[in-house]
Amino acid sequence: MQLKVLADVGLVGFPNAGKSTLLSVVSAAKPEIADYPFTTLTPQLGIVSYRDGQSFCMADIPGIIEGAAEGKGLGLRFLRHIERNAVLLFMVPATAEDIAAEYRILLRELEKYNPELLTKARILAISKCDLLEDTTDAQRATRNAQLSEELGIPVVHISAVSGLGISELKDMLWVELNKEQNQVIEISHAPIDIAMREEAESDVATEDDDEQQTIYLNEVEEEWDLNKYKGIGWDE
Repeated sequence: MQLKVLADVGLVGFPNAGKSTLLSVVSAAKPEIADYPFTTLTPQLGIVSYRDGQSFCMADIPGIIEGAAEGKGLGLRFLRHIERNAVLLFMVPATAEDIAAEYRILLRELEKYNPELLTKARILAISKCDLLEDTTDAQRATRNAQLSEELGIPVVHISAVSGLGISELKDMLWVELNKEQNQVIEISHAPIDIAMREEAESDVATEDDDEQQTIYLNEVEEEWDLNKYKGIGWDE
């Protein structure tokens, strides 16, 4: 059985790329943050507030390393969560020796795992730009334009510490999320139909024990009928 996180935006990057820090700044989520690899061991979700009372869900996916598609690092354990995100936000630190090369390594790992992931909308955020000394807005804008042309995706410099570029990043994400091709299934929170669940479990029991089952949480919206729960304490 596999459980896959469903979110609007998934954060993709190497360990210590600043993913957890970004999530903690743009939402009320409190992921573990530390200066060592793999501080995030389970996907973390946060609700990001936008303008006019709008919001979207962001998922911090544990860090990926080169060879993850073959099982290195945390490997396939977390790559599967990326499948259920509408927009992928790649994060590469501004201090990286070659930002474009690191992005391509991440992209290659996703392609090895599931080539269909490359059809998802992508944005590149160059994180931790507060660590760059004496960098002007004009220089960052020029670098964004150069990388965007080279990689074929929107690029933005951000700093979760200083807040630089965060509003621009939210705007870019909102634009992508509202494109028709990037819509995700709305998450609903209906009560579980006990009879339906028992029937489904019975069907699963008759299948090959070695067959892998994948369940998507809260994907089907049901009508709330409280009458069927009377007599078992739900009507009190």
